[in-house]
Amino acid sequence: MSGPEKRVIKKSICGMIFSIDTASAVCYLRVEYLRKEVREMPLTKSDIAQIVAQKAGLPKSRADSVVSLVFDSIQESLQMGERVSIVSFGTFDVRTNKGRMGRNPKTGETIYIPEKKSVKFKAGKGLKETVR
Repeated sequence: MSGPEKRVIKKSICGMIFSIDTASAVCYLRVEYLRKEVREMPLTKSDIAQIVAQKAGLPKSRADSVVSLVFDSIQESLQMGERVSIVSFGTFDVRTNKGRMGRNPKTGETIYIPEKKSVKFKAGKGLKETVR
């Protein structure tokens, strides 16, 4: 008995192209912005799940699981200090901001601001060209 059929669904949804490998639930999710129009409301995780469900012909619950899986995978990778690179979209990276001395603006007291980690995003070439 062979494994699941490998099929890539590539759909244009609300000015984005989603590519979903159905053989492994989510092998990759490629998003390319095609339109330069700005929405009045930001695109939410729920909106993305609904769009994926409509265009890929998946039930809403399955599409929600797929989108959550993608975002959870990105978050887990960043939590482990790994770099996440999505071709033609961009790269997420964890950077450490060094500790430094600062001032409390209310009292003028000098305080130590400890080092912390933050997530940085660098837009990829495809995203930059699309936004221009």
